[in-house]
Amino acid sequence: MGKTGYDLKEFQIKSRKKNISEKAKDFYEHCSILDEKGNLNFFREIVSPQDRITKIYDKRTKSVKDMLMFGSNNYLNLATHPKVFESIIRDVKKYGPGIGGPPVLNGYTKLHRNLEDKLSDIKKSESTLLYSSGYSANFAIPETLNTRGDVFIYDQLSHASLIDGLNKSSGSQQKFLHNSTLDLQRQIDKLDGQYKDLFIGVEGIYSMDGDSSPLDKIVEISKKNKAILVLDDAHGLGTVGQTGKGTAEMYNVEGDIDLTIGTFSKSMAMAGGFISGSKELINYFRYFSRPYFFSATIPTLTVSGVLAGLEILEAEPERISKLKNNVNYAYSLLKHFDVVCVPESGILSILIPTHVDITNLNRELHEKGIFVNTIDYPAVPLDKQRIRISFMTNHKKSDIETLAEIITELIS
Repeated sequence: MGKTGYDLKEFQIKSRKKNISEKAKDFYEHCSILDEKGNLNFFREIVSPQDRITKIYDKRTKSVKDMLMFGSNNYLNLATHPKVFESIIRDVKKYGPGIGGPPVLNGYTKLHRNLEDKLSDIKKSESTLLYSSGYSANFAIPETLNTRGDVFIYDQLSHASLIDGLNKSSGSQQKFLHNSTLDLQRQIDKLDGQYKDLFIGVEGIYSMDGDSSPLDKIVEISKKNKAILVLDDAHGLGTVGQTGKGTAEMYNVEGDIDLTIGTFSKSMAMAGGFISGSKELINYFRYFSRPYFFSATIPTLTVSGVLAGLEILEAEPERISKLKNNVNYAYSLLKHFDVVCVPESGILSILIPTHVDITNLNRELHEKGIFVNTIDYPAVPLDKQRIRISFMTNHKKSDIETLAEIITELIS
């Protein structure tokens, strides 16, 4: 495949000495040229609900086409569930679409309280508060708690939202090798207790690789060192654990997590996020977390849709096993490629050699009716570009076979 010229790292290097107006103009022109050639499949226009077959407006042909959707985190197919639609319509009529201000001053509805209580029950925590996004919730943890004299140790593959929050905090930070409990304990030992509070940050399911944290061992280390354990379980809810309650259920450590962050933008097919923990810590966040205090109460329609989704998950736990079966079948067809790891949730990632132009690959997949996420720098390191495939409960075997055939055709 010929190079398209889309290289974000190279662009950043060349732009270092330019001012923002020059950089923005150059990048706009750069993107426009690629877009005209059909080599920039970002911000695709969706014209139907997310489903195994989703309608996409194709700007090259100026027509709507059906595509096999393997790029959405709508793992449980709640985006098309009639009960979700019915719940949203009913509750928006009763409460209106939103509050129009932050919860501390403008309040929130009984639905919001019901969702907080429901999530506390799911996460075996005393209390929960809702954020406008999963990013805000994850950002808020270190930004609010990691103060001068504290140390926050986190997995090197932690999400950008956590890193951004750490960079806004006044406490110290350091990372440990991915999923290495040995390196984690080694770094704690080096600290020799010289800190006010020690935080350990891990993800339940890592979004780019699809593997899980060894949470049972992480819990042991946390307890041994009297650390505050922070779990980002964005991709865990609805995908792992016997009843879909997440990674803590998967590792049988429910109730042992100090703070759990979650999002509604994956399995729940909505938007927004939450933090669950002790009633004292959650109350502290309500007043001292800037992303919470200065953000509007999340929309009623979001809360209603998530409540309906959680009810469906509880009533139809077989959705979790269907998702697992689909991922396992895909792995059996694609494992001869450089698969990052044996998938443990709804994600399967295939590393693509650096000589392959991944932007061009994305275009070819699109043209063949496959919607997947091709991931390049800066989301992953330069030598870790990949196809990140997300599965749904209602994908058919024939869908997965088509996916495998086309990927094999294009990158073998």
